[in-house]
Amino acid sequence: MNEPMSYVARNSCGCVSGLCVDSPEHRRETARFVAEAVRRGQTIERCTTEDVRSGRVHLRPCEEGPCVRAAQRRPSKQEALL
Repeated sequence: MNEPMSYVARNSCGCVSGLCVDSPEHRRETARFVAEAVRRGQTIERCTTEDVRSGRVHLRPCEEGPCVRAAQRRPSKQEALL
């Protein structure tokens, strides 16, 4: 049986920053998602989509790590203009 697969992008603290289903009709988007996550230094985990849906893959959001601190900081003037 050909189960659909998914890619999970994790930050260094272990939290999930993104998820992408690997479908043949979206090859370019999937490749772009994986490449951008690798460039950001994230870990990519490939698993079945059923494992993601059932909860066997732990999709923990960041609660106190560097991701939360980055989200809480105020944007610089340059970032605010964008």
